[in-house]
This record gives sequence, structure tokens and C-alpha cells, in this order.
Amino acid sequence: LGLEGRSCQVKLRSAQPAAAARVMASPGGGAVIDLVEPQHGIAPGQAAVLYDGSQVLGGGWIVGSELRIQEVA
Repeated sequence: LGLEGRSCQVKLRSAQPAAAARVMASPGGGAVIDLVEPQHGIAPGQAAVLYDGSQVLGGGWIVGSELRIQEVA
């Protein structure tokens, strides 16, 4: 994946539609997922499944979440 990441969609709950995201390799292993739009109720222990259209790219268990506000210039 590299530090620049890859655009994808992520499903955090099976009954909800996928959300636009960017996934990047984490230096310590695993991945970091940046969501385009904030999602509520994300908690450690939930699954995250990454898609490119209908193709599954991979998935894993959420170990933490962080809210970051990015200013648009």
C-alpha cells in the first residue's frame, strides 16, 4: 500500500452501505483507514472490510479510532 495509500470503500457494519476511505500501511504493521466522511460509533473489536467496487481487498479488526479535524484551505 505504501504511505500514499489507496482509495477504497470500507464497510464497518454489514447492514450499512460502504463508506469512501483511503487505506495506508501502518509502520508497525496493519493499516490505517482514513474515512472521507465521519462515521459514528466506531469501536475497537468491530470488523472493517475494504472493497474496490465488489472486490474484497481485505479486512481486519479495529483496534482504535481517532477523530481528526482537517481544515480545508
